[in-house]
Amino acid sequence: MRAFLLEAPTNAPEMFKAVAGERYVVFSWSPHVTHLHGAIDNYTLSCSPSPSSLPQSPSSQSGSLTATGFSPNTLYFCSLTPNNLWGSGPPARANLSYTYFQLRLKGGLPCTEVIATLTEQKLDDVRAAVLEQLEASCAECASENINRQSFSCFEESPSFLTYRARLEGTSATDSGSLISLIEAWVRGGGASVIVTGVLMIVDSRCSVAISSPGEPECSRPTTTSPTPHITSNFRHFIYSELC
Repeated sequence: MRAFLLEAPTNAPEMFKAVAGERYVVFSWSPHVTHLHGAIDNYTLSCSPSPSSLPQSPSSQSGSLTATGFSPNTLYFCSLTPNNLWGSGPPARANLSYTYFQLRLKGGLPCTEVIATLTEQKLDDVRAAVLEQLEASCAECASENINRQSFSCFEESPSFLTYRARLEGTSATDSGSLISLIEAWVRGGGASVIVTGVLMIVDSRCSVAISSPGEPECSRPTTTSPTPHITSNFRHFIYSELC
């Protein structure tokens, strides 16, 4: 599963995860529990176009739901709205906010994705060294069944870099060794590594792309960098066609 740490408004979920299967997506989140009018009773997920099943979450402390009826190669616009006895909105009335994201289910290869945060003072040197390591030929990795390897800038701040590595053509059976391989590559660039999230999609025909609020796009241009999308409230990263 891939974890998103959201820079979201007050009362919006602060961590969001999604895992895609064949025509279904499992959502889970860690919400803020209270707002101006008291505890949140539940969260409602809505998507357009609407899948066949979008249940409510009954928990105020944390949430998880499975929505079914998603179609491959379809772009879904979804929102997660907290509700309580004051109602679910509009936000100005109930002091509620929501997390907005996009989903795209598509046919594709299974993949393993690792998000690695690099903590290092000399960011330019580390960036260059890491990219040199991770953009190397994958011929050495033939035994790991890697069809294509890519590594792109995900997020940047004054004190750290976060990169995401995408390995295509992998499966659950070799994902552990592939994650170790990524960590070794990054350490080979002279950087400290913290793996902050891993996405593993085992279904050979289904992958998921999600956008969420985050830092501005990294200045270094890469072919797989997230494309910024501006809404009225936040900046979102749109990850289309992860695999």
